[in-house]
Amino acid sequence: MTIVVKAATVNAITTLPASPASINPFQEAQAVRTRTFELDMGFSPPMKINCVSMDMNRIDQAVHLDDTEIWEITNNSDMPQPFHIHDIQFLILTRDGSQPPENESGWKDTVLVMPRETVRIISHFSDFSGPVNPYMFHRHILEHEDSGMMGQFVVI
Repeated sequence: MTIVVKAATVNAITTLPASPASINPFQEAQAVRTRTFELDMGFSPPMKINCVSMDMNRIDQAVHLDDTEIWEITNNSDMPQPFHIHDIQFLILTRDGSQPPENESGWKDTVLVMPRETVRIISHFSDFSGPVNPYMFHRHILEHEDSGMMGQFVVI
């Protein structure tokens, strides 16, 4: 392998800001809806969200464009589950009713839900997908995605 170093970047950023960018969080009062997601690991079918395995011919949720929603994600298994949502960035509101630690205060697209834990998140849906071009939500472990622990939502 060869690494070729060329001229310095024009207008390079050489200093860090004095403070990080501010986050303008969504307020719970802005949410028009709360959805619940139950993550289960079993044997028939092996992996489920809200008691169903993935079906490419089914849309599991329909979200309205420009709505702010709270999603409550409960891990009913004995294994930590990273939950990933396409299309959006979200903020973690609570973990089992308590404020999340400071390191979880920024924008996320994946949250680790510990065994028997419920995590509440909030997001605004500003990207349109239409009724036939869904986004995905899923367990972010490939073997579990392949086993059906996925769902689809549209923004209409």
